[in-house]
Amino acid sequence: MSHKIDRRVLRTRQLLRGALLSLVQERGFEALTVQDITERANLNRATFYLHYADKHDLLMQVIRETLAELTDLPLPAANAGDRTGMDAELRGFFERVFAHTLSHLDFYRVMFGVGSGVGLSEELHHTIYRVAFWLIERSPVQGWRMPPEVVISVLSGAFLGMVRWAVAQPSAPDPALMAAQFTALTMPGLLDAILSE
Repeated sequence: MSHKIDRRVLRTRQLLRGALLSLVQERGFEALTVQDITERANLNRATFYLHYADKHDLLMQVIRETLAELTDLPLPAANAGDRTGMDAELRGFFERVFAHTLSHLDFYRVMFGVGSGVGLSEELHHTIYRVAFWLIERSPVQGWRMPPEVVISVLSGAFLGMVRWAVAQPSAPDPALMAAQFTALTMPGLLDAILSE
């Protein structure tokens, strides 16, 4: 049975998250207090503590909930027997991933800001690992030429680098172009690692 969250609860959380992101952009995370966040959200401290333990809890929830949306994206078909088909599937998948990332560009800009990247890299790596291992478990690949953990770690680092690059651009890049560039750089090695001759 699905439990719907009360609209007032959703609105309160959105206000607190919006306040956090705007304040981190202005002052950095470490300088903030719960009082700063509640004043910006026009809420009282008691309301804050009904939802979050402290500012770190709020930050981690914002990160986790934004990244959790990545796991809801349609995944590529597990078709490891055909290089061309797999390359196209993965390029389409990464285009969806980069489109999602770019739709949350303000979030990433804030999170990668000086002193505010606390926890984001680790959570992003964790999200990528979960999606990648879900795909691996459903893949018909008979053997790996190198440990899957190594491949996923390298791809995770490359993805994080691509997101950092996008955040630094004056305007949002094209997700299809980002996906094409990302797959051109990473897919030959990935396919060599997982595809049997």
